[in-house]
Amino acid sequence: PLSTVFRRLFQIAHDGTQEGGLGDLSGISATLLLLDLTNAEAACAHIGDTQAAILSQSGEVLFESQVHDLYGEELSRLLLSGCEVREKWVDGAVVRQLLTPIEDSIPLLSSRSIGDVRAHDYGVELDPFIAESIPIANAGCVVLASRGILAEVSPADITDAIRSEEILTNAAPKIAQASTQGRRDSVTIV
Repeated sequence: PLSTVFRRLFQIAHDGTQEGGLGDLSGISATLLLLDLTNAEAACAHIGDTQAAILSQSGEVLFESQVHDLYGEELSRLLLSGCEVREKWVDGAVVRQLLTPIEDSIPLLSSRSIGDVRAHDYGVELDPFIAESIPIANAGCVVLASRGILAEVSPADITDAIRSEEILTNAAPKIAQASTQGRRDSVTIV
């Protein structure tokens, strides 16, 4: 099944960060999106705070992957593993950071990641969100972006920016600029 393939790809990336020494104290968010245009379907695997969204031509959200943030069951699991959560104000909003009992650990913003190898001993997981058979027949565009884009810029504004450009590559800088004006998170958009 496709879910097995997605999980295996994330495991390969995780193992690579560990073998290369890059994953001890830092992690990676990732999103894999497979578009099957013949069957008008998509599949998505995602971990961390990057997201995928499939938008209609009018800007309606047809699909959006979930962020692995520090709330609900995700937070409970981490607290039971000995982690602490620190809340701090950044540009007028509360940002939650996860602190593991590791002496030199870097605060994390997500409950799941590729890498963060030492934090995996304290509840951080390599378990991607996976969605299959997502209908895309009515899709106007697909957006892969950091939480900074999808949390701060409305889907309608994203589709308007894309539609207003003759060449799609000119739309991304406009969206990124709109999302950073007085906002609290980094932005990435593809």
